[in-house]
Amino acid sequence: MNLFYTIISQEAQPQTDPTLSLGGFCSASQVPSEDTNVLFSTVSQYGIEKHRPEYICICLKNIFERRIENITFWFEFDDQQDYQCKYRVAFSKPNGRQLEQVSSIYAKPVYATFDTANGIDDAISLPDMDHNDIIGIWIERTIDMDSEEIKNRRNCDWLYENRNVVLPTQESLEIKINFDD
Repeated sequence: MNLFYTIISQEAQPQTDPTLSLGGFCSASQVPSEDTNVLFSTVSQYGIEKHRPEYICICLKNIFERRIENITFWFEFDDQQDYQCKYRVAFSKPNGRQLEQVSSIYAKPVYATFDTANGIDDAISLPDMDHNDIIGIWIERTIDMDSEEIKNRRNCDWLYENRNVVLPTQESLEIKINFDD
Protein backbone atom coordinates (compact mmCIF):
# COMPACT_ATOMS: atom_id res chain seq x y z
CA MET A 1 0.00 0.00 0.00
CA ASN A 2 1.51 3.29 -1.07
CA LEU A 3 0.36 6.90 -0.91
CA PHE A 4 0.65 9.02 -4.06
CA TYR A 5 -0.11 12.64 -4.83
CA THR A 6 -2.91 13.26 -7.32
CA ILE A 7 -2.72 15.11 -10.63
CA ILE A 8 -5.43 16.51 -12.90
CA SER A 9 -3.84 15.70 -16.29
CA GLN A 10 -3.60 11.91 -16.56
CA GLU A 11 -2.79 8.85 -14.51
CA ALA A 12 0.81 7.94 -13.62
CA GLN A 13 2.30 11.33 -14.52
CA PRO A 14 4.65 12.98 -12.01
CA GLN A 15 3.19 15.62 -9.68
CA THR A 16 5.82 18.36 -9.50
CA ASP A 17 3.89 20.57 -7.06
CA PRO A 18 2.33 18.67 -4.14
CA THR A 19 0.19 21.70 -3.21
CA LEU A 20 -1.68 21.03 -6.48
CA SER A 21 -2.66 17.52 -5.38
CA LEU A 22 -6.33 18.38 -5.85
CA GLY A 23 -7.82 15.11 -7.07
CA GLY A 24 -8.13 13.78 -10.61
CA PHE A 25 -5.79 10.86 -11.14
CA CYS A 26 -3.24 8.97 -9.08
CA SER A 27 0.15 10.44 -10.04
CA ALA A 28 3.51 8.70 -10.28
CA SER A 29 4.84 10.75 -7.34
CA GLN A 30 4.80 9.00 -3.97
CA VAL A 31 4.10 10.96 -0.81
CA PRO A 32 7.39 10.72 1.12
CA SER A 33 6.99 8.51 4.19
CA GLU A 34 7.35 9.99 7.63
CA ASP A 35 7.02 13.50 6.18
CA THR A 36 3.39 14.63 6.30
CA ASN A 37 4.21 18.32 6.44
CA VAL A 38 4.68 18.07 2.67
CA LEU A 39 0.89 18.09 2.22
CA PHE A 40 0.07 21.68 3.18
CA SER A 41 1.94 24.96 3.04
CA THR A 42 2.96 26.79 6.20
CA VAL A 43 0.45 28.34 8.58
CA SER A 44 0.61 32.05 7.77
CA GLN A 45 -0.92 35.13 9.34
CA TYR A 46 -2.93 35.56 6.13
CA GLY A 47 -4.31 32.03 6.50
CA ILE A 48 -5.20 32.69 10.12
CA GLU A 49 -7.03 35.92 9.24
CA LYS A 50 -8.94 34.32 6.35
CA HIS A 51 -9.69 31.18 8.41
CA ARG A 52 -10.57 29.10 5.34
CA PRO A 53 -10.37 25.31 5.30
CA GLU A 54 -7.79 23.81 2.94
CA TYR A 55 -8.11 20.51 1.08
CA ILE A 56 -5.55 18.11 -0.38
CA CYS A 57 -6.22 14.79 -2.08
CA ILE A 58 -3.79 11.91 -2.00
CA CYS A 59 -4.28 8.43 -3.38
CA LEU A 60 -3.94 5.10 -1.57
CA LYS A 61 -2.91 2.42 -4.06
CA ASN A 62 -2.68 -1.32 -3.47
CA ILE A 63 0.68 -2.26 -4.97
CA PHE A 64 0.53 -5.82 -3.64
CA GLU A 65 -0.25 -8.72 -5.97
CA ARG A 66 -3.13 -9.76 -3.74
CA ARG A 67 -6.35 -8.48 -2.18
CA ILE A 68 -5.83 -6.40 0.98
CA GLU A 69 -8.50 -6.67 3.68
CA ASN A 70 -9.43 -5.01 6.98
CA ILE A 71 -7.84 -1.66 6.13
CA THR A 72 -7.99 1.06 8.79
CA PHE A 73 -6.84 4.68 8.64
CA TRP A 74 -6.10 7.24 11.36
CA PHE A 75 -3.99 10.28 12.22
CA GLU A 76 -1.35 10.01 14.92
CA PHE A 77 -0.51 13.27 16.73
CA ASP A 78 2.68 14.10 18.63
CA ASP A 79 1.88 14.61 22.33
CA GLN A 80 4.79 17.05 22.63
CA GLN A 81 3.48 19.41 19.95
CA ASP A 82 0.84 22.13 20.30
CA TYR A 83 -1.28 21.97 17.18
CA GLN A 84 -2.57 25.10 15.44
CA CYS A 85 -4.82 23.19 13.07
CA LYS A 86 -7.50 20.53 13.09
CA TYR A 87 -7.55 17.72 10.56
CA ARG A 88 -10.38 15.64 9.14
CA VAL A 89 -10.46 13.04 6.40
CA ALA A 90 -12.85 11.79 3.70
CA PHE A 91 -12.48 8.88 1.32
CA SER A 92 -13.68 8.60 -2.25
CA LYS A 93 -13.94 5.71 -4.66
CA PRO A 94 -12.81 6.51 -8.19
CA ASN A 95 -15.09 6.68 -11.21
CA GLY A 96 -13.11 4.28 -13.36
CA ARG A 97 -9.59 5.45 -12.50
CA GLN A 98 -10.51 9.12 -11.92
CA LEU A 99 -11.19 10.77 -8.57
CA GLU A 100 -13.20 13.91 -7.95
CA GLN A 101 -11.09 17.01 -8.51
CA VAL A 102 -11.36 20.56 -7.23
CA SER A 103 -10.13 23.85 -8.66
CA SER A 104 -8.12 25.11 -5.68
CA ILE A 105 -6.89 24.14 -2.24
CA TYR A 106 -9.84 26.11 -0.80
CA ALA A 107 -12.51 24.25 -2.80
CA LYS A 108 -14.29 21.55 -0.80
CA PRO A 109 -14.91 18.32 -2.71
CA VAL A 110 -18.64 17.93 -3.32
CA TYR A 111 -18.87 14.17 -2.80
CA ALA A 112 -16.73 13.99 0.34
CA THR A 113 -18.03 13.54 3.88
CA PHE A 114 -15.34 14.48 6.37
CA ASP A 115 -14.77 12.76 9.71
CA THR A 116 -12.15 12.90 12.42
CA ALA A 117 -9.69 10.02 12.63
CA ASN A 118 -7.72 11.15 15.65
CA GLY A 119 -5.89 8.12 16.99
CA ILE A 120 -6.39 4.39 16.66
CA ASP A 121 -9.59 4.50 18.76
CA ASP A 122 -11.11 6.82 16.14
CA ALA A 123 -9.76 4.83 13.13
CA ILE A 124 -11.88 4.60 9.98
CA SER A 125 -12.38 1.29 8.17
CA LEU A 126 -11.80 1.29 4.42
CA PRO A 127 -13.13 -1.19 1.85
CA ASP A 128 -10.99 -4.15 0.81
CA MET A 129 -8.72 -3.41 -2.14
CA ASP A 130 -7.64 -5.66 -5.01
CA HIS A 131 -4.25 -5.29 -6.73
CA ASN A 132 -3.90 -1.82 -8.33
CA ASP A 133 -7.14 -0.50 -6.74
CA ILE A 134 -7.07 3.10 -5.56
CA ILE A 135 -8.96 5.13 -2.96
CA GLY A 136 -8.89 8.92 -2.81
CA ILE A 137 -8.01 10.37 0.59
CA TRP A 138 -9.15 13.96 1.06
CA ILE A 139 -7.54 15.73 4.01
CA GLU A 140 -9.07 18.91 5.39
CA ARG A 141 -6.99 21.34 7.44
CA THR A 142 -8.66 24.14 9.38
CA ILE A 143 -7.06 26.67 11.70
CA ASP A 144 -7.98 25.94 15.32
CA MET A 145 -8.89 29.43 16.50
CA ASP A 146 -9.06 28.13 20.11
CA SER A 147 -5.47 26.83 20.18
CA GLU A 148 -2.96 28.69 22.37
CA GLU A 149 -0.62 29.18 19.39
CA ILE A 150 -3.29 30.97 17.38
CA LYS A 151 -4.56 33.00 20.34
CA ASN A 152 -0.99 34.19 20.96
CA ARG A 153 -0.52 35.18 17.30
CA ARG A 154 -3.62 37.39 17.59
CA ASN A 155 -2.64 39.00 20.92
CA CYS A 156 -0.62 42.19 20.40
CA ASP A 157 0.53 42.35 24.03
CA TRP A 158 1.78 38.76 23.97
CA LEU A 159 3.52 39.34 20.63
CA TYR A 160 5.28 42.44 21.96
CA GLU A 161 6.36 40.75 25.20
CA ASN A 162 7.58 37.69 23.28
CA ARG A 163 8.95 39.40 20.17
CA ASN A 164 12.04 37.16 20.13
CA VAL A 165 9.99 33.97 20.11
CA VAL A 166 9.85 32.25 16.74
CA LEU A 167 6.27 31.17 16.15
CA PRO A 168 5.81 27.76 14.53
CA THR A 169 4.51 27.73 10.98
CA GLN A 170 4.48 23.97 10.36
CA GLU A 171 3.23 20.98 12.22
CA SER A 172 3.58 17.27 11.69
CA LEU A 173 1.19 14.41 12.09
CA GLU A 174 1.48 10.82 11.00
CA ILE A 175 -0.89 9.07 8.64
CA LYS A 176 -1.37 5.50 9.83
CA ILE A 177 -2.76 2.72 7.65
CA ASN A 178 -3.13 -0.78 9.00
CA PHE A 179 -4.29 -3.93 7.17
CA ASP A 180 -4.20 -7.72 7.40
CA ASP A 181 -1.08 -9.40 6.01
